[in-house]
Amino acid sequence: MIKDIVRSDGTVPLRIDVNDTTVFDDTDKNSE
Repeated sequence: MIKDIVRSDGTVPLRIDVNDTTVFDDTDKNSE
């Protein structure tokens, strides 16, 4: 299940897979 949330600064939403708590953030592709 994917939920889209907006960051507190109101910019690009994060896509969070609540099944494995992985956060996908297109602004920080190099972070592990």
